Amino acid sequence: MKTEFETEYYDNGQKSDEGSYKNEEKDGLWTGWYEDGEKQCEENYKNGKLDGIWVGWYEGGQKEYEYNYKDGELDGISTDWFEDGQKEEEGYYKNGKKEGLWTRWYDNGQKEVEGHFKNGMKDGVWTFWDKEGNVTKTETYKYEVKDGIPTWWDENGKRWIEDDFEDVVKEKKGFVMCSLMTSRMLKNLQKTNVYGESCGFSDVDDCRVRAEQGDAKSQSLLGLMYYTGNGVVQDYKEAIKWFRLAVEQGDSDAQYNLALMYDKGEGVDQDYKEAIKWWRKLAEQGDERGQNGLGVVYCEGKGILQDDIESVMWYRLAAGQGHAYAQFNLGTMYERGQGVLQDYKESVKWYRKSAHQGDSSAQYNLGHKYYNGEGVPQDYVMAHTYWNIAAVSGHENAIENRGIVEEEMSSSQIEKAQDLAREWMRKH
Repeated sequence: MKTEFETEYYDNGQKSDEGSYKNEEKDGLWTGWYEDGEKQCEENYKNGKLDGIWVGWYEGGQKEYEYNYKDGELDGISTDWFEDGQKEEEGYYKNGKKEGLWTRWYDNGQKEVEGHFKNGMKDGVWTFWDKEGNVTKTETYKYEVKDGIPTWWDENGKRWIEDDFEDVVKEKKGFVMCSLMTSRMLKNLQKTNVYGESCGFSDVDDCRVRAEQGDAKSQSLLGLMYYTGNGVVQDYKEAIKWFRLAVEQGDSDAQYNLALMYDKGEGVDQDYKEAIKWWRKLAEQGDERGQNGLGVVYCEGKGILQDDIESVMWYRLAAGQGHAYAQFNLGTMYERGQGVLQDYKESVKWYRKSAHQGDSSAQYNLGHKYYNGEGVPQDYVMAHTYWNIAAVSGHENAIENRGIVEEEMSSSQIEKAQDLAREWMRKH
């Protein structure tokens, strides 16, 4: 058994993460810190999977969230708190799926929404309140599907049925749509295209023979070849065929690819609900790609009830496993205050983690944070550094911003920023 202890650091030398690996998989207690040295989270692993309690704290020491895991799946009570200690959301998981009563509160302590889950799906009556404690809506679900006509109440307590409130619904839908940053998130999700490795066989025929013999990985890789047109004529429908065969044997890469193709309508009719089904299967297996995918669809609200808090939860799970896009997405949610209290320091923390993995959008946003002094002290040298790094990584707007900040810098500051960028890229 090979056990290794690993420590990661911020640019200022302060520890960021620390824990052990056993046989190249996370094992035991892992701890994360804020850049100022305060503890940020503790999570427990067993054989590379989360197992036990995962706790996070706001800067200042107030608990932010506490989740329970068993063999990589959420299992037990799950609680999120506002920064003042008031509960934000609480409920239970069983084998990775929501089960029983779930409640979410406003920051004033008043209930916002409450209802039951059964095997991960909404079931029964769900009730919604405004911040003053007035019921605004009730909906009945049966296995995640709305059952019957929802009922709304206006601010004066007048009851509306579905035929009476078309304009009200349109207005409310407008309020819950994600901001423009969601397009950036969805682009981040989709620009990964279809996941997979090189085939590793001598030729396409070799891969096909193994696929036809029932080898799941070969089926998944053959699907990837048809998707990309690598070695064969590009054919999305043929890709779907092989991905489905691999999925029947539980291949996680094929599940991911199938979700993307349903999400984008490639080789099949676009079907957000079908995409969500595959994101959720992956997520419940502890796969960070599925967790990030669920985060995106909950924020976007396509094929599912839009829910920023649910989106943040899934982003946090994926980000905690090192998923660069999820780290970027979580940083964006903290920057905008969507699903969480606005917190520029926390936003910077997640942008930095994503940037260190090469995400050009996170590098670009870090430049903005340093330029505007949001979450970090204003520092034109560091703004120039990160915009320079983002430009090398291919971000379209970074070159222009780098030129703008240069007008406010001395020649020695520009030289220092260039040196820092070169050193950063050497290390990463």
